[in-house]
Amino acid sequence: GGSGRVIGASPVSVLAGLRAQCMRRGCEVIFDGSDNVEAAAEVAADADVAFVCAGVTSHEQEDRKDLSVDQEDFVVGVTSAVTLPVATLTMTPGAIVMPWIDNVDAALNVFLAGDHTGSAFAAVVFGGANPAAKSPVTFPRSEGDVVAPCAELDCNYTEGLFVGFHGLEDKDVIFPFGHGLSYTNFAYTLLELAAVGTAD
Repeated sequence: GGSGRVIGASPVSVLAGLRAQCMRRGCEVIFDGSDNVEAAAEVAADADVAFVCAGVTSHEQEDRKDLSVDQEDFVVGVTSAVTLPVATLTMTPGAIVMPWIDNVDAALNVFLAGDHTGSAFAAVVFGGANPAAKSPVTFPRSEGDVVAPCAELDCNYTEGLFVGFHGLEDKDVIFPFGHGLSYTNFAYTLLELAAVGTAD
């Protein structure tokens, strides 16, 4: 046995992580923690960039009821209301839907990042760490495109091998399995092709 429920002694919040980075750089964090769209948009109006945070509550031995973040309405409302650059920072145990994705300039997601989640987010946001990971899951555009969880004891799944990213190959997704961007620019030069052997 074991448990994924680990509560750290002194976790670093996203707010604390961003504030620590700003103290080093001479910037200021203004904050609204009310989950009120109008209040958050008003605070954001005085900022250069807005970070909108959300997460998912989940636990072992039970499927999540849906693929939404707990604050989905708030995130959709704020990202639709602000006109400045905006990034979403989400903490999830797996794939989520992101109905706000077309209204943001950036989206950063972490899976169960532990005590230093806030420091990790801030390090990526401020360029101290390269977000070089590749997604281990596909982020679907619609929850209707994935296999729904079964709440019954006897479940008849007929998808066969077409689960996960295999089941989404012909669907429009937000981010496919293996997707990942980084701050690095790549280029290939002096490429050549050479024939090895001949076909009869």
